[in-house]
Amino acid sequence: MTATKMRSIINSYVKLDTYKMKNVLLVVLFCFQIFGCSKTHYVILMGGQSNMVGAGKIDDIGNSSLPENIKYYNYGMSPGFKALPTDQFGPVLSTKYPDQKFILIKYAIGGASMLDWAPDYDSIKAKVTGTPELFGNMYQAFIDKTDSILQHVKHKKIALLWMQGERDARIPEAGVDYYVNFKNLIDSIRIDSKNSNLPILFGRINPPVARYPALDVVRKAQEMIIKNIANTFLVETDDLEKWDDKVHYSSKGQLELGKRFGEHLVMILENKTHRRLK
Repeated sequence: MTATKMRSIINSYVKLDTYKMKNVLLVVLFCFQIFGCSKTHYVILMGGQSNMVGAGKIDDIGNSSLPENIKYYNYGMSPGFKALPTDQFGPVLSTKYPDQKFILIKYAIGGASMLDWAPDYDSIKAKVTGTPELFGNMYQAFIDKTDSILQHVKHKKIALLWMQGERDARIPEAGVDYYVNFKNLIDSIRIDSKNSNLPILFGRINPPVARYPALDVVRKAQEMIIKNIANTFLVETDDLEKWDDKVHYSSKGQLELGKRFGEHLVMILENKTHRRLK
């Protein structure tokens, strides 16, 4: 091999390595500029159905800007509504932990059942609660969205906030399996979050029993969850204001729900709480 050819080969490797390094540097710079990757971001996942999406009116809620130390990714599907974490949940966290970085990731669709959220999703089973083609495999979609957001971010997942169960309470065939299905979701999210003790905070459901015949079954399942599964916490909601449909929380109720989730998560992180939260 001639010296000229050797230099040519070496130069090609140098150019290739330089190109790779340039791409790496661009990713690193992007990461620092957008996320501040030198510091751990604490991630809070949020899932469920319509009361997690939020049914508060935009005009009632007013300013919903988030503190600078919180980034919020909202995949809640309900046009014209305002989402609870942007209103009271985020500010509660920011006030307590002003020097920490948080990322909130929410995925929720109105009318989604626990069968739509099943980690071992089965579209045939999901037909029990309606039209699965409207939802698809929600659990996997949530994981994919989360992984995409966090792929270049130094992070730790610290909680799942969950507001869901009304759909299952409306369909007795789904309500009877709520405990097992919720447990499977908790087990899976802890595995996928690489946090076997990930705190799970969830709101008690309370739609009118006349239209939701499996309400008592689902509420009992929620009680069983906090009794049998460590690091699970039930947030009381029975006193929250609702709209006339008696299902969805009003703007005032939504604000209070966000505040309770925020305050209770702070108590959990500070180890000053009980399993049932008021």
